[in-house]
Amino acid sequence: MKTSTQLDIELPRIKRVKKSWTGKVIQYLMEHPSGSPSCELAIEAIAGYWLIEALENKVSHQQLVIAGRNASEKLGGKLTTIRKIVEQQLTVNSSYTDIKNELNLYVELSRVKRAKDSWEGQVIQYLLQHPSNKPVTELVIEAITSYWLVEALLEHNVAYSEIVKASRMAIEKLGAKLTTIDKIVGTQKELTTTWMTNTQPDTSNKIVSSVEIDSEPNDELNDSDDEDWSDFLDDETRLLANILGS
Repeated sequence: MKTSTQLDIELPRIKRVKKSWTGKVIQYLMEHPSGSPSCELAIEAIAGYWLIEALENKVSHQQLVIAGRNASEKLGGKLTTIRKIVEQQLTVNSSYTDIKNELNLYVELSRVKRAKDSWEGQVIQYLLQHPSNKPVTELVIEAITSYWLVEALLEHNVAYSEIVKASRMAIEKLGAKLTTIDKIVGTQKELTTTWMTNTQPDTSNKIVSSVEIDSEPNDELNDSDDEDWSDFLDDETRLLANILGS
């Protein structure tokens, strides 16, 4: 039996019209050339897109840096793929170009379930309780469409103009998410540094006190200086000084 920290958490089912952009993404994931389960491909996008925001203030800075590096590599790699696809300037002919003729069939994303205490589980938990109060399905769709849409449209041979339009949206979304990742990781680093600085013992007063003590007049030194002046007098002047002193 699983403990409370090992319980699974899952996203709600997502169903969309097959001819829509999101529907094409879901269908593409279900029929992905790699043969990977659609739920795994979906969580790849969701975790890469939302992981840092889900872990913010919940893990150490070191862990956040590792997660940020992983997410940035995935999103950055996807941006590179999208730009390469658009630069190819493909010419396509397909029935998918005219989507008005398609039937309103639905496709449904496979159920995504993860252990609650895993990073991916924490992402799901974050989306279920997102500060914006947006439906979790919208947040999931934002991630998977930004991540997979261009490849999905390419696979369905849609018009090149549609691919360009989708690529603009995806590049904007993924680029903004990379900026967010950098800001969150950097902000937590600054907070950690500030905390460490504030918790270190303040030795400034001790240093000042030491300097003040060292700067106090030294009577013995001054006395010795007063005695040394007679060495510079000639014999007659020294004799007269001794007589007057007596």
